[in-house]
Amino acid sequence: MMKQAYADFLLVDVSNSFTKLAFASRARVGRAMRISTAELSTRQLDQFCEKTAREPSLFARLSQKKIARSSKRPETGESSG
Repeated sequence: MMKQAYADFLLVDVSNSFTKLAFASRARVGRAMRISTAELSTRQLDQFCEKTAREPSLFARLSQKKIARSSKRPETGESSG
């Protein structure tokens, strides 16, 4: 059985090309996993999160292009805010 890590935080950095994920405790940041943003799936996130023994708090950073795209309404292209 593989030893599970203890993590206070799940760090997520979403950019246009790659999404980087890493667990962190209050003392250190673990090794980052890099996934193509275009290929990122909930299955991959679930598999990554299974590596920790508890549910960590989430901290995320999104690229400006991703934020701009997600704030537009799909049917009209108008801003939702």
